[in-house]
Amino acid sequence: KYVKERVKMSFYYEFVKSELNLPVKATIYEVHKNELHWHKHIEIVMVLAGSVSKRIDAKKYLLKAGDLAFVNSNEVHNTAITDESNLLLAMQINPKFFKVIYPNFMDSYFECNEVLINNPNEQVKDNIKRYLAHIVKELVQRNVGYRSNIASFLFLLMGELLAISPLVKREDKKLGSDEDLIRLERILNYIDSHINRAVTLKEIADNEHLSYYYASHFIKEKLGMTFQEYLNQTRLDKALYLLMYSEKTSQEISKELGFRNLAAFNKLFKEEYGLTPSKYLEAFFKGHTAPNPQQDNYIYKKREGINVFYDEKDNIPPAVRTYFDVDRTNALEILFSYVKDEEKPLKIASDSNKESLIIRADANKDGQEIKPYWRKLITATRAAEGLRENWQNQLQEMQKEIAFEQIRFHGILSDDMMVFQTSLTGEVSYNWTYVDNLLDKLLANNIKPFVELSFMPDDLKSNNQKAYWWGANVSPPNDLNKWLDLISAFVKHLINRYGLAEVESWYFEVWNEPELEYIYWTGTKEDYFEFYKATVSAIKKISPKIKVGGPSITHQAIKDGTWLEDFLHYCVLNQVPLDFVSLHIYPERYPEVEADSEIYAHLTSHETPYYKKMQMFASLSRIYYDADITYKSLLTARKKINSDLGYVPELCITEWNASASPRNLIHDTAFIAAYIIHNVVKCIGIVDMLGYWTFTDINEEIPLGVSHFHGNYGLINKDGIKKASYYAYFLLGKLGQDLLAKGDNYIITK
Repeated sequence: KYVKERVKMSFYYEFVKSELNLPVKATIYEVHKNELHWHKHIEIVMVLAGSVSKRIDAKKYLLKAGDLAFVNSNEVHNTAITDESNLLLAMQINPKFFKVIYPNFMDSYFECNEVLINNPNEQVKDNIKRYLAHIVKELVQRNVGYRSNIASFLFLLMGELLAISPLVKREDKKLGSDEDLIRLERILNYIDSHINRAVTLKEIADNEHLSYYYASHFIKEKLGMTFQEYLNQTRLDKALYLLMYSEKTSQEISKELGFRNLAAFNKLFKEEYGLTPSKYLEAFFKGHTAPNPQQDNYIYKKREGINVFYDEKDNIPPAVRTYFDVDRTNALEILFSYVKDEEKPLKIASDSNKESLIIRADANKDGQEIKPYWRKLITATRAAEGLRENWQNQLQEMQKEIAFEQIRFHGILSDDMMVFQTSLTGEVSYNWTYVDNLLDKLLANNIKPFVELSFMPDDLKSNNQKAYWWGANVSPPNDLNKWLDLISAFVKHLINRYGLAEVESWYFEVWNEPELEYIYWTGTKEDYFEFYKATVSAIKKISPKIKVGGPSITHQAIKDGTWLEDFLHYCVLNQVPLDFVSLHIYPERYPEVEADSEIYAHLTSHETPYYKKMQMFASLSRIYYDADITYKSLLTARKKINSDLGYVPELCITEWNASASPRNLIHDTAFIAAYIIHNVVKCIGIVDMLGYWTFTDINEEIPLGVSHFHGNYGLINKDGIKKASYYAYFLLGKLGQDLLAKGDNYIITK
């Protein structure tokens, strides 16, 4: 029950310091006298034993054992004793944590105490208590993954609160009835938003239309600390987080947060935490995390009027406390009683008869070495697109988080790269400007080019057949010797610019999908074989160690005919080097049915423009193979290669995706993440590279899509938004180097 009071409130500000920069701080305490105060954190109070009187804003509540009360951010409150002893849990949560899923959370508040206290929903109360107990348990035990677990329970906690009280816009009700509180809140918000520069008290006074001296007195009276002390506390709190969880140096942190200089930063840090930043970091990574007052070896002391707990044995930084020390053993027993029943194995409610799958792996044993072959290769559609700033920015972001080793793309010799130039007198020259710009940028981002030798420069074309919206000529050369001169000049230029050892670590692939006649190659199969032989020979004359391969055909050509076998036999009979076999795999096929016969006629005609072929291609009837078609295609290819060659070359899948269409909306769904991870795990050990097609939706095979998500291939959309497919590779990067076990839908590594 509560009564309203109309009073001019006198209060102080509490600066909440969370341990280890977690978004939550749990305090178990016995209240004796608690003055009116406020803080920016939201707070949930749970009475573990006895009773207390809780004042929140102008309302009073009598709380007994098992009761809960909620305090909004910036809400004035206090706790007072009754005629019996008490034991409380205060859970203080940084409201910024919830901005991830509730962007307006900082401008909102709950009105949930009427339900929690006066008209309790027992199920919601029990759930909240259970989540509070879980959080405390994670804080006490600090097992591997405790931070993630705490975050999960905080979101579950928020879900329960939303079930009984929707968020109310703050503009509809000012929290706190005192004008001084509103002013102080405004001042603190201003300080927090300008913390990275030299914000001054005069600036604050001018903004509030106050004199310098009045502003100083006002802040000291309301906060219990001076303006400079609050500014230092806020900066140090942020500095501690950056110190532990970023790569920034003390010098960089000092400059970023507006400290006068590094010496001033070090001095203030040591005064607050007992150690210099470097010593604190050293203690942290030795396993000494921020001190835990619940451990027996902590000794209670006083320092300048503040209650502090030190670990005298290890001399690690103190944790500032503002409540009395109590017998926590009893408190924890009460709390953990809410979760003891959850130690039992979980059952699936929807299918009580379903047996659990128990997976065991011995982490002490050596596992099978995993080579992260999925990071060996990523792809893009076109060399010239790589000269654009947005393409390069996306590549840079991807490399920071995933770090692919090589990237393949079409058209490094096409006319939009302006390499092959013929004068009016017929004299040939080569311009490597754009090629150098692109390759320099790739290498600067720690990714090597996987060089696809394509397409035909216009001055070397034997016919006008084009592919893609941007007009890639797909004909054989009108003069093979000029083509070979171009290839030789290209490779020599690369060696001169990047060094022989570097270029010998690259892969060179001859052409793209030559089996798709009148789409990517207008010659015959035999024409391609001779073309491959001549191109490889030109490169190997420069350096036999440079890796060259092909034929870059689709898995459908392997299933439906003998294209791969014929190519392998040709290489064996003619002693043509083949350092790697490159294939493309898409889990769909296009059966020729009567309704599609007219479309197929256009697709195989050199008279039909490419962009119309792609539009027709997207409308074809298609059949999707089963989930393991990638795995099965690799086994089939590996079997053919091993049986036809007298050696085992690398097997490189230089294009792979869930669909070959750049307008298949499946590329933008969560399904694609499961598709990637399932196949990558399934194919460990049977393929050397599995190059996802492509890393970005900046793709001009057909005109650029208008909508943000239009079914294009990329891991990242054209606007820089990372798709589910991107996070599949991000998560794969978390796998260890040793495989302990794997099976359907799981993998265990260390």
